[in-house]
Amino acid sequence: MDRIIQTSTEKYLNKLDSNREYHTPVQLLEAGLPDYLVQRIRMELIRNLQDSVKPPASDWANMNAGAVKYALDQFLKAIRDEIRLPSSHAGSVLESALSDILELLVTPRAFLPDYLFGSEQTLDLAQVRERCEWIVVYRYFSSAIPRFMEKKGRDKLTREQADRIIERLDERVTSQYTSLNWGQLFEPWFTLIGESVDPSLFAAFFRDKGKPGVARLFDAEPEPIHRTRLIEILSRPQFYDDDDDLSDIAAFNTREKRP
Repeated sequence: MDRIIQTSTEKYLNKLDSNREYHTPVQLLEAGLPDYLVQRIRMELIRNLQDSVKPPASDWANMNAGAVKYALDQFLKAIRDEIRLPSSHAGSVLESALSDILELLVTPRAFLPDYLFGSEQTLDLAQVRERCEWIVVYRYFSSAIPRFMEKKGRDKLTREQADRIIERLDERVTSQYTSLNWGQLFEPWFTLIGESVDPSLFAAFFRDKGKPGVARLFDAEPEPIHRTRLIEILSRPQFYDDDDDLSDIAAFNTREKRP
């Protein structure tokens, strides 16, 4: 994964205009960066901005007055509208964004609880909404988790509850997927990684989903997988059979490839 992150970082750095000292989100899109990558970069820029710009404090005025708070909110909004990525930080920001996105792409169930909660065990609804904005791929997670809390009337969400919600939601969303749906889901993989993807990443993805038999289908692939080969695998009737049967199919395929 580290090698993929490094290669992808270099690829997208090379797309940026080296003559610019700063890059706005619009300029990043124009340079050819995927919209979900730009959105993840934008979230990091906003966080860095918030860390560097603090509302003023003074004993000489009531800083909590409504007019003052409104003016400060408008000021901060105006600054957020002008966020930009300094070229000197482009490499580190891209690397951080790509690392998160690739982890989320490959092992969403395992990655998301830590991604949302960090070192905390409980989040309130406002925190959940804010942190779900960082989920820039598999967007069904970002909308469904806070909506679940609202529907159940929950003001707090524990890490353990989130883990169960993520697993059940993922199962419900993908259980009826066709080969076309899977192909669309995997498209960001090829955008970020390249025209072919190491089969071990697909295997890790399906193990994360609790489908070890499907994972072994990809373990049996001897070469990196391109889009056409992926659709061939996803179109097999056996792909949608019982997982225990798939382990036998994978073993058979492996034997067939031996000289």
